[in-house]
Amino acid sequence: MAKIDVLVVGAGLAGLVAASTLLAQRATVRVLEARDRVGGRTLTHRVAQGADGFDLGATWCWSYQTEIQRLAAELGVETFAQHEAGYAVYDGGGGAPPQPFLLPANPYVSLRFAGGAQTLCERLATDMEPEQVSLGVVARTITSSVDGVRVVAERSGGEPAHFEARLVIVSLPPRLALHTLCFTPDLPAPMKRAMAETPTWMGGAMKCVVTYRSAFWRERGVSGRGVSYTGPLSEIHDASTAEGTHSALFGFFRGSGSGRDRTPAQRRDKALRQLARMFGPEAAHPIDYLELDWAREVYTSTPQDALPLSEHPAYGHPIFRQPAPGDRIHWAGTETAPQEGGYLDGAVRSGEDAARRVLALLRSGSRTSPTPAGSPA
Repeated sequence: MAKIDVLVVGAGLAGLVAASTLLAQRATVRVLEARDRVGGRTLTHRVAQGADGFDLGATWCWSYQTEIQRLAAELGVETFAQHEAGYAVYDGGGGAPPQPFLLPANPYVSLRFAGGAQTLCERLATDMEPEQVSLGVVARTITSSVDGVRVVAERSGGEPAHFEARLVIVSLPPRLALHTLCFTPDLPAPMKRAMAETPTWMGGAMKCVVTYRSAFWRERGVSGRGVSYTGPLSEIHDASTAEGTHSALFGFFRGSGSGRDRTPAQRRDKALRQLARMFGPEAAHPIDYLELDWAREVYTSTPQDALPLSEHPAYGHPIFRQPAPGDRIHWAGTETAPQEGGYLDGAVRSGEDAARRVLALLRSGSRTSPTPAGSPA
């Protein structure tokens, strides 16, 4: 089996950025992805083949986040401002009717991606050769030695697969990597503890998108933004596409009231009744209702991640900027980023940082003894 320079485990934004950065420097790379798609926690439901769509996963970046905007520009993915014009709606419960209110001015603009956030990952993957991205390949064990690293995986049909490289970048959420991968030799206890204590961003999130024939709320001077203490949706936003061609609202199901114990039809009914109460009777008659519970996504979340986070964690533990002993295993992923951890911007930063560390080893001829970048493998 030919030994390549770097294996990347995970084809989310961080993993694909790492791979793209390495390929630009002529390293040999292969990306292994458990799902049958690229994108990780970005997932865009397309209105039609190749058309615009609605984000069921990560959605925004913000105007101060430079790295994700630079990447989007390089990939030709336009950004547009989240629709915020008009009144928001507060739903306090207790029998009181929902009340309109004006949101305070925000110095930072929330930006969305034309075509959906998953477009970023799709374009990164499109720029790679087909054999450089392997879908439906679930990594099971990572064994490192003085000769390199070996990954044993399982294909979607159940057959085993083996991959060898000089180095590996694990771009899964740290807690998921600890939960699903077997490392030989075992990782040091402080590293395992940091992985276990790092919550998976979006791991407990549950989101729905409700599509309509028109953005009737905009016509009434309502932004589509809603805040509710009654639920089942705690936070609601306008999800209409960039040109306004397709109209939608999306909401996050709230914590313990998410209704995971109910059927999708029951959740749909309760969500539509809430939207009609807050935004008008038209909201009860959608074109479509879509939902995704990220806690049930086994390639994102662990049982520890079932509940939504109450606050933004302090991501970027310094141990993730260190390789596992032996310098063979390196880390990427938004939870590992010391800046903008949890966000798409953090994912980009972490992927680039991991690639830089690996390139330094490839070029130095250090004790990992790799071939020079670009040499045949």
